[in-house]
Amino acid sequence: MKKIEGSPKNLKQLLQNTKYSIHYYQREYMWHCKHIVELIDDLTSEFLVYYHPGDSRLAVADYGAYFMGSIVLAGRENAIIDGQQRFTSLTLLLIYLNNRLKTISQSYNMIETMIFSESYGTGESVRNLYGRYLDIQDAFPEDIKDNMLLHFCDWLAEKVFFIEIVATTEQDAHKVFVTMNDRGLSLTSTEMLKGYLLSEIQSDPVREAMNSIWKDTALSLKKEDDKGDETFIKAWLRAHYADTIRETKAGAVNKDFDIIGGPFHKWVRDMRYRLVESFV
Repeated sequence: MKKIEGSPKNLKQLLQNTKYSIHYYQREYMWHCKHIVELIDDLTSEFLVYYHPGDSRLAVADYGAYFMGSIVLAGRENAIIDGQQRFTSLTLLLIYLNNRLKTISQSYNMIETMIFSESYGTGESVRNLYGRYLDIQDAFPEDIKDNMLLHFCDWLAEKVFFIEIVATTEQDAHKVFVTMNDRGLSLTSTEMLKGYLLSEIQSDPVREAMNSIWKDTALSLKKEDDKGDETFIKAWLRAHYADTIRETKAGAVNKDFDIIGGPFHKWVRDMRYRLVESFV
């Protein structure tokens, strides 16, 4: 991987007149109400620490900053590799603020240049985007009154920072994605498996077609159970490839059946040659 450098960017620098895309191996927009409520509480509470009644908008320049973490982008197309959920949620907040300002006959031109559009198609993301917007309406505190909105918008645009990291190649982007998400619980094994499998397809049209099929199938499997896709993949892999199972004695190590029951995307990566041979 080539050298990677990060630079601090505030929300205005990242969003103003800039369009972003989402790579094929990224998850849908998956934030729930609790995530939005936490974000709104964190941001508004931080703002209220610095705001004093009677402050001019120029005073916001001396307010403290808020760090949102990192955002990882891939090259010239500005594909968001990591940070999509936070970025999208902040955009929903900007849309809410823009709409609220219009209701009180005020305008904030900068917001118009910061709100970016993104084509999510149909399914989970569209429902979640709408649901989370309604959550913002409910969660936004009454403490931030109409006469404070422009101050809050200034602070959000100028004082909320990310560390921007840019990967120059598709291969590096995927390595960064896996490194940042394969440690912990940020992505499910199903999502990591999808990313790995699609990254092995060299044809862009074929990859996009497979991505659409995967998303539609996963959505169908999760209609009755949020983990339906994970349950199906585990059962399918075990039925076809679990030739070994952990012995029932102290010190025995996990075998195929047991490993597939855990982070199965790692098992698929480790056993890729065996899986390919089974299809030849």
